Amino acid sequence: MTNRRDLVLSLPALAILGKALASSAQTSSPASANGLEHSTVFSIERLPIEANDTGSFQRVAIGKIGTGENVEIHNTTLKPGAMPHAAHRHPHSEFLVIREGTLAWMLEKETISAGPGDILYAASGELHGLKNVGSTIARYNVIAVG
Repeated sequence: MTNRRDLVLSLPALAILGKALASSAQTSSPASANGLEHSTVFSIERLPIEANDTGSFQRVAIGKIGTGENVEIHNTTLKPGAMPHAAHRHPHSEFLVIREGTLAWMLEKETISAGPGDILYAASGELHGLKNVGSTIARYNVIAVG
């Protein structure tokens, strides 16, 4: 359940996202799908949560914003010892805001420990992966751009 503390911990990532979107903004037509064409509040309590073998997944938003970038936002929980999927590469960039737990962030040839309040960044095309190395459930938000 998201609370005010979780929201406050997410604010730095949202500020970074805003700067990234502003710096890459181009003239484009307004967004037209999936709730991203106007400012809004995404009420987390009203969004469905999908349980899976590794934890859970909650889609918050997906679509194109007014400046032309595709954006996907979701919340994830990850069981101790679990990985959401194997290390991979993709064309979009993404930020992960760690709310709870201890995660191993695998980048190309190094692994970095991350915890509550840390913000992880996966650049376009770079190999990355994530594993819950703690003894409790990890919770994090993903903001994918591009």
